[in-house]
Amino acid sequence: MARKKLSLLLALIIVLVPVFNSAPVSAAVNPTATLTDVTNLSPGLRGECKIRVSMSGVDEVLSAIQLCLNYDSATMEYRSIEWGDFSDTSTKIAPTDNNGTLMFSVNDYDDGIRATDDMTVCVLTFAAAEPSGNDRVNVSLNNLEDSYVMTEAHRGGGAIGDVVEFTNAASVEGVARTEGESGLAAKISLVFDGVDGFATSGDSSGINIELVNNASGAKSSWRLDKSADRDTSKTVPTYVFNAEGLVAGSYTISVSGEGYVPFAREISMTDSTSFEITNDAFVPGDINSDEKVDAADYNLIMSYIKNGRIAYTTNSFDFNRDGRVDRYDLAAMKRVLEKEAE
Repeated sequence: MARKKLSLLLALIIVLVPVFNSAPVSAAVNPTATLTDVTNLSPGLRGECKIRVSMSGVDEVLSAIQLCLNYDSATMEYRSIEWGDFSDTSTKIAPTDNNGTLMFSVNDYDDGIRATDDMTVCVLTFAAAEPSGNDRVNVSLNNLEDSYVMTEAHRGGGAIGDVVEFTNAASVEGVARTEGESGLAAKISLVFDGVDGFATSGDSSGINIELVNNASGAKSSWRLDKSADRDTSKTVPTYVFNAEGLVAGSYTISVSGEGYVPFAREISMTDSTSFEITNDAFVPGDINSDEKVDAADYNLIMSYIKNGRIAYTTNSFDFNRDGRVDRYDLAAMKRVLEKEAE
């Protein structure tokens, strides 16, 4: 009789466990998005439009928020993002403009994100290069599969929490400001004068450029495209990134990518400016990501060339991004080490 009771108990446990694991997501997590034209709520530049992205329906601590928006305009382009009030421990991934698609996210696996009703996720700025006085942009949230929140259980790495998609589509037509100053422009040139044979086609370079307003946090960002961003008038591989409609003030320019020492510099803008970054500043050869190039990096690339087996991605060694690790990459590192030895 005791055995029968034990068998029945085990059967009940087997039946109940899957039911427990498939329990519905808490009713406190029902994310909805709202897109609002806030262009005229604060001073701005002529030809500029600001769209607030807000979230409601979540009364819980989250580990991440991701949104995928689309925009369409005959005259306006995405320019920058200003994040909501997130903690300093959060990681913010700004959008890059992929043919009118903007995907961006913020995560905090340490302190979590305290969601509140009608919380501002970000404000997106769109602008017309040559304002016509009738510039408009349509911004929409239709891709719900790639727009979601992650519950707090994801914090700490490895714990399985809930991924909850946004439950609504949303859209807004933004109207550009017709008055105000036209703003400043910045031209950033990235010159690979210390790397032979930098590739002009192929997969993504994995090199990111950012220009951040130190007062407002507004960020312009680019991912270097090996063909589209290249200045073909230059013999030395040179890539150009333009930011327009900037306000005067303090900015930080940064460049990062696997295999390179990260570059960051604060500049003061009182007028439109051009800024050139060469391989003396964005230095190739930092394979182990310790922000310097030394004998440890040299030993790593030699080991890779000999046997091709080492715990780093290929981009960490492939400084010219041609898909191979060869004498050109080794020459770039030797050039850096020789300069440091002088």
